[in-house]
Amino acid sequence: MGVDLRTFSDSINPKRQLAIMRNVGIGMRDTNAPCLWFDTQTTESIGALQVLSWADAEQVIRKTGVYKVESLEGWPCWVEQDHGILRFIEAWRAGS
Repeated sequence: MGVDLRTFSDSINPKRQLAIMRNVGIGMRDTNAPCLWFDTQTTESIGALQVLSWADAEQVIRKTGVYKVESLEGWPCWVEQDHGILRFIEAWRAGS
């Protein structure tokens, strides 16, 4: 997508920053329920595995409009870093 993450920040919430989705997958994992998972990586090379419920996965798919979840590979997303924990907020879209 060619987004330079260093140019984006959230002036209202400085803990919120853009990251990139990597290693996207969908399936059961160890949750015993369908889920969407991916790694998030910030510009500081801080990363974390994110596992979303099926309902949250639906929101991500609808917001991004992807035909298949593998297309989320490399997609920017908002995360919040607090006390060493990196938490997914939402997929990035222009104007979000």
